[in-house]
Amino acid sequence: NYTGIPTDCPHREKNGWTGDAQLVMETGLWNFSCEKASENFTQILADTQRPSGQLPGIAPTAGFGYNWGSGPAWDIYLFEAPYRIWLYTGDDSAFRRNLPYMEKYLEYCRGMAHDGGLVRFGLGDWVAYDQSHAAPQELTSSAYYYYAAKLISRYKPEYAAVAEKIADAVNRKYYRGNGIYAEGQRTALAAALYFGFASEPEKTAARLAEAVREKKHLTGFGILGSKYIFRALADHGHADDAVKILMQTDFPSYGYWVKHFDATTLFESWRGSSSQNHIMFGDISAWMYQYLAGITPVESAPGFKHIEFRPCFVKDLDFVEAEHISPFGKICASWKREGEKIHFRCEVPNECTAGLCVGKWEKTLSEGIHEDVFEI
Repeated sequence: NYTGIPTDCPHREKNGWTGDAQLVMETGLWNFSCEKASENFTQILADTQRPSGQLPGIAPTAGFGYNWGSGPAWDIYLFEAPYRIWLYTGDDSAFRRNLPYMEKYLEYCRGMAHDGGLVRFGLGDWVAYDQSHAAPQELTSSAYYYYAAKLISRYKPEYAAVAEKIADAVNRKYYRGNGIYAEGQRTALAAALYFGFASEPEKTAARLAEAVREKKHLTGFGILGSKYIFRALADHGHADDAVKILMQTDFPSYGYWVKHFDATTLFESWRGSSSQNHIMFGDISAWMYQYLAGITPVESAPGFKHIEFRPCFVKDLDFVEAEHISPFGKICASWKREGEKIHFRCEVPNECTAGLCVGKWEKTLSEGIHEDVFEI
């Protein structure tokens, strides 16, 4: 699905859908070192920007995608790709180079905003199984508008106030109290946690875990939820629930594709009736690196100059192994369950430092190989 540009599928549209690309940006960086190709695609997208700041949902384009198929959840690629390239490689040149395009886009959003900072244009939680009960599109679009302002504020501090204003607007309209956003849709709850504007994050995380369990760990959420939900669960101590979602085989689920279609690729819809080679649900691969293996890049030392190992020792798995080639060399992390103990092993590249965090227990690591045993 990445031949020249990141495409939705290799056999049908073959279009550079920005929503698909932004959602799996981290999967591309973990597995394929896609930073140079992504810089190129970012430039292609920037070249499509209209004088108003508007972006299309596909790039390149002959005119399609400006007024349908775009919106903040898709347009965020202009911000997300340069940000992730910097986080994973330490090189922020793509972000700096695209700052004028980013500012122009944020001004476009400002012109579209209402009620103190909400925006409602574009697509939402695409291909949710029950679209009539999907998270409100205005909530997810506004969340990405907030995220874009937050990302650029590192270089343009004046946008920090813009981001705060958007967050306040989202909370005023969609926070119902007791941790609930909108009507309690899983994607709505997870979005508040993932983007960091939840008023009471512990309560929202508890509501999310409850909602996931009520759905019997089935999916049915759309492509936006496929990124937020797993991460929000693991970030707040519910990684076991996230893995149960991955291991489900009843409809709708990832395992349903495997059980009923012998799937070796990701599909476009939970029913499997559309394309059977689509990347947009594919952030689960990046999630496995960061949460199951625990290899976590940090903003304070981008490019894995400093690494945080935060493995989730989930009950339904007995072992995990992962490795990644960083700018400083190979990073490895693995753990194996033996009875009531977990044996954890990691490798820190030369010239790097690391921290190992398991629950409230923390340890500082130097370069080289490290092994620890934990009683679970």
